[in-house]
Amino acid sequence: MRPLLTLAFSFLLVTTGVAQESAAAASEVVVAKLPSPIPDSDRYVGPSFTEADKFVWDFFTKRPEISRFNGHSTKDWESRVPGFRDALLTKAKAEDLEFEALNKCLDLLVESEVWTDYSDQKIAYLPISAYRGKKGDTDVWVLLCLWEYADPITEEYRGVDPETFEDLEPRKVDPPEWLPIAHVRMFTYEVESLKLIGYVTCD
Repeated sequence: MRPLLTLAFSFLLVTTGVAQESAAAASEVVVAKLPSPIPDSDRYVGPSFTEADKFVWDFFTKRPEISRFNGHSTKDWESRVPGFRDALLTKAKAEDLEFEALNKCLDLLVESEVWTDYSDQKIAYLPISAYRGKKGDTDVWVLLCLWEYADPITEEYRGVDPETFEDLEPRKVDPPEWLPIAHVRMFTYEVESLKLIGYVTCD
């Protein structure tokens, strides 16, 4: 086989393998119904948590799908999002849930400003589950996402010079270190209006 053809064939095998692996992972996303309604209460039960926030945090941070997916790294994360999205919609349609509304919620999720932090650093995320339920009497979709800062680590902080108290020259990280996508964020959308009525995240 000619060198260029060999290279092209090898690239095809690698990209096909990555696509198949990504599709297999995406097929494990979860679409389900909430076992009980989210409290329709904005009463604070902590410094920054309302009663509704606490319910969402307590329920979703214990979901088994988190450990199933938090081995994914930030490298090439954007190429994986469509597969996860399609898998969520396919499962919602199979469960006869409002997949059209879910599709629009996922559109809003992609457009959300929370994926850029205060320093304009891009954030990687994967939507891993969607739960249909109620907040009080309001029909809602709750989306669970994993997230992490998207850029790889290229420098390592070495501390302060004990004599000058100035920062030491950072150590170069080569090759760059991609981080696992392991933090969690939950978005609660009204099914009818598509309004975002709940947002909970870890730091």
